[in-house]
Parts: sequence; structure tokens; C-alpha cells
Amino acid sequence: MKGLHLASSAFRHADSDDEFYESACSGIVDFAALDCAAVVLWEDNQWNVKCFRSRTGDTQPTTDWNPSYSVLDNVLKNKRTFWQIPNFGGNNAPSLMDVKALVAAPMLDETGEVIGALYGDRRQLTGGTMNTGLTEVEAILVEVMASGVASGIQRLHYQQKAAEARVLFEQFFTPELSRELEKSPDLLVGKDVEVSLLFCEIRGFSEFSEQLGTRLTLDWINDVMGTLSNCITVSDGTLVDMMGDEIIGMWGAPKECESHANLACAAGVRMFEELPGLNRRWQKSLEKPMDIGIGIHTGIARVGNIGSERKFKYGPLGTTVRVAMHAQRSARKFGAKVLITSETKTQLTDSFCIRQLGRLIDKQTNSKFQMFEIVPSPPADWDQLKHRYETAVSAYNKNDYPTAISLIGKILADHPGDRPSLQLMSRINKSLTPKPWTL
Repeated sequence: MKGLHLASSAFRHADSDDEFYESACSGIVDFAALDCAAVVLWEDNQWNVKCFRSRTGDTQPTTDWNPSYSVLDNVLKNKRTFWQIPNFGGNNAPSLMDVKALVAAPMLDETGEVIGALYGDRRQLTGGTMNTGLTEVEAILVEVMASGVASGIQRLHYQQKAAEARVLFEQFFTPELSRELEKSPDLLVGKDVEVSLLFCEIRGFSEFSEQLGTRLTLDWINDVMGTLSNCITVSDGTLVDMMGDEIIGMWGAPKECESHANLACAAGVRMFEELPGLNRRWQKSLEKPMDIGIGIHTGIARVGNIGSERKFKYGPLGTTVRVAMHAQRSARKFGAKVLITSETKTQLTDSFCIRQLGRLIDKQTNSKFQMFEIVPSPPADWDQLKHRYETAVSAYNKNDYPTAISLIGKILADHPGDRPSLQLMSRINKSLTPKPWTL
């Protein structure tokens, strides 16, 4: 039984199909005292010898050696082991002319279908003597070895697919979530779920690209997108997509999370915290500092593989996606750094510095969304600034422009770079400016 123990040990350490085949053939030649052994696979509706071993150490069959295809066909049909084939008379095929005994055991996949066979035989010796036939115990041992080969190959293939899935998943998910998805791939099945979506735009992308040229643009965009995407994954988010000057993150799927709104907003704040470092790294190559704009919205989306079988792409579909994208594109209009909807704000439990800016209308559904700004780095007098600004917005909405102008003027005297105040003053000026006569 030494060969059986050696083969079993080899199975535990094999890391390829070929190693399993070689271990099995060598093992049954030794422990079953066979003259020849082979792994024969059922591929493309025909039998192919994949591995061969003889008692003399040959690794290639002689020109006159072939397995019995009729026996192999019986294995395929009946899915069981055949051995000690009777009636070795004059009507036998050439492959059986010198055979005293043979064994063929099926190799089954996880569905119970035959994928191959472990085959061995004893042949007539020179000098006119004959080897003895096979016992049932020896045939059973070959069958066990065939099962071991099939199980080992399935394990290797599973590990290979798992490794490929891990590489794929970690492009979109955190390493921790990737490991969980390997165990529970059904998490990726499409479903309706509440998520928080973050859209981030690099402002002035085309201008920067022209300044940098092709080679430096690639280095620059890799640095910027790598930094921003890291903000998403560090905050336990899913990286949905990167499209030129835009990056998209999602929270709440594939694994449900009650704090998805908090995590999305924390990622947005973190992106602005990373911006000064990016600008320092590229200040010698860019004529001015780069800026970003972020929009975040929370709602129900259909989440799953929105790509194809050839190209996996996990992400959301639906109105929630459109509103989040609209919020990001409106951030410049409101002069906001991180613009969020009321649907996101109502779910926040962490303390963010937030002020109300105005309304956003989804033209396709005519739905109205109250918009708020998260200020990543608030000034020391934030509470006073927030009160003044929101009072000015209230006056503006009531067409009380003198009060609104007075309040905005005081804000800009103390905070001349406050962009939402500058934008509000601009809107007031447009409202007060008479329209020209037209013919």
C-alpha cells in the first residue's frame, strides 16, 4: 500500500491537473501492480489519453498500446467501474490482444457526469508467462483513486475561479467584502435596495489634460483617480465606475448597511481632505490648483451586474442614479463642495457641518429635492455663518432682496471666498437686472 499512501500525499500537495494525473497513474501502477496506467479524459465527444505511466517508467505509450474504448464507453454510459473483462478470445479488439486484466474507473464532476476515467491493465509477459487477474479490492482502490483525482481537480478549479473572482471583486469592493462575496456570490444577484450614491467630478479636466500632454495626463489621472477611489473603499464603499473625469461610489449594496448615508458623506469629506496633497504633488505641472465637485443622493435603486457576461460591471440603475448625477452637476451652480439631497441628510447620524442651499428639480419626474451642502473644513464661526446664510436664502425665496443682499454682504465681508454666498448674490443680481427689450 506504499503507492496508495504516496499518491494520497501527492494529492494533498498537487497544485495542477497534471500533478493529479501523474500521481494517480504512478500510484495505481505501484499499489495495484499494473503494467500500464493512464488518465483518459472525455473531451469533445471523444476519449483522449492525458497521462500515461508504465511499470518500466515510460511516460508515453508505445505505438501498439491503446486503451479499450469499448470499456471506456461502458464507463461513460453506466458511470461505474469495470474490471476483469471476460472473454479475451479471438474476437477481441487489437487493444485487448495481450491484456490479461484491466480496470477503468469513472472520474465524475460535481453534477455526477463522467469527465474521464482512470484506466489500467496487466498484459502478457515475455517468455510465455501471464500476470494474474485483478481482484475486486484492487478495482475498488482504483475507483477510490479516480474519485480522489476528480475531487482534487474540482478543488483546484474552484480555487482558481475563486482567485479570479477575488481579483475581479477587489477592483470594485474592499478586500473584506471580496472575501465575503467569494463565500456568498448570490449577494451579487440583482435586487431593489436602498443605497447612497456619490458622484465626483474633476473640474477643468480638459484644460488640465491640454496642459499636461498625453503622457503626463495618464500619470496625473492615475494619481487622482487612485486617491479618490481609495477614499471610497476606505469608507467601505463599492467603486462602481471611473469614467474620464468622473468617479462613482455606492454604499448599501451588495451588502446592506444601515449607515450607508454616513459612509458616503464621510467619503466625500475625505476626498476634499486629500485634495491639498494632490495639488502639492502636481503644482509644478499645473497652472492652477485642481478642484472637484461632489453630489450624493439616497434612494431605492436596482443593483446588480449592469455589464454583460463578458465584462462584469456591478452597479445601480434607476431614478436614484439620475438624481445623484444631477446633484453632482448642480454642485457648481450652488457653489457647493459636497452637495447632498434631503433624502441623504435625513439619514445622517454623524455630525457634519451642513447648510441648506435650495431646491433641485428632476425634470423627468418633476420631483423637487431640497439640497444641502456639507462643508468639509468649516470656519470657526460656522454656526453664525450658517444662520446668516440660511436666513438670506429664506429672504431670497420670499423675494425680499434687500434683506438677502444685506445678509450676504455681511457674510462676504467676513468670508470673501464663500462660494454659495457668491452664487446667491449672483442670482439676486440677475433677478434685479432688467431684461433687455427684444424686437
